[in-house]
Amino acid sequence: SLINQFIRISINLNPETRVLGLSATPVINNIYEGRSLVELVTQEILSDVKANEDLNSCMNLYQHFIINGIRMNPGNLSRTEIIPKNVDASSLLPEIIAYTRKGLYHDVERLLVKPKLNVLEDCINKGEKTIIFITHIKGTLIPITNWLVKNNFSYCVYTGDDKDATEDGFKDSLDEFIRGDTEVLVASVQCAGTGVDGLQSVCNKAVFFQLPWTSTEFEQSIGRLDRDGTEFESISVYLPLTNINLPNGENWSWCQNKMERIRSKKDIAKAAVDGEIPDADSMFTPSEASKYWLEW
Repeated sequence: SLINQFIRISINLNPETRVLGLSATPVINNIYEGRSLVELVTQEILSDVKANEDLNSCMNLYQHFIINGIRMNPGNLSRTEIIPKNVDASSLLPEIIAYTRKGLYHDVERLLVKPKLNVLEDCINKGEKTIIFITHIKGTLIPITNWLVKNNFSYCVYTGDDKDATEDGFKDSLDEFIRGDTEVLVASVQCAGTGVDGLQSVCNKAVFFQLPWTSTEFEQSIGRLDRDGTEFESISVYLPLTNINLPNGENWSWCQNKMERIRSKKDIAKAAVDGEIPDADSMFTPSEASKYWLEW
């Protein structure tokens, strides 16, 4: 609102004023983010972009982006290697079924934390900086930090509720990780996945302990490391993916299912920003996850 007033007054004072909006992520959570950016720059109301995020609104917003701007899409990040790590969670089947009946997907995510800890030792090395991305704080952060302490890794935490440095002389935990000797940064995707610069200069390893819900969040989080300014020749991204062997011989995986949704690259952000028509079968949101559990 303040920036909008600043632009409006500036244009009144000087009709020759020009406005340039720059954003790597104009749409992440909803299309109103993209609408507000275009309205801010053009000072025009986009009445054809509704908040209900239907396909017509997505395509209308895409047209406004095309008319009023340019888009640089880097495509696949050439330096990044995605390394899946298989995690056997078959022993948790009875507990998972119990949580399924409650329809609480986030509780199941926390339940899968314990078996994922078993592959961390394959993803983190002493003396090397690594960032661990998480999407849930409760039931996830403490088990990870306890594991790091037990295995003698220095770490700091960067989440919405905790950004304090563990040592004096640093602005926050992110600054401590970049400028200090800390080996591991445990960070939420919501805080460190976008708008953060500097990690690429010291770190080329990431572990997605829990996957985000959209391809935009996943790609932007990787982009904290694979971006201009890095001197590393390669970026390693580890994905602990749980698998469950069912009694009938089939294999089922909550993590693999989320990964397939991310790989499809068909979500609201892709439709509004790149004009890609979303596939209804690939749309996967937290609200739909509960129904997914119950049907299973």
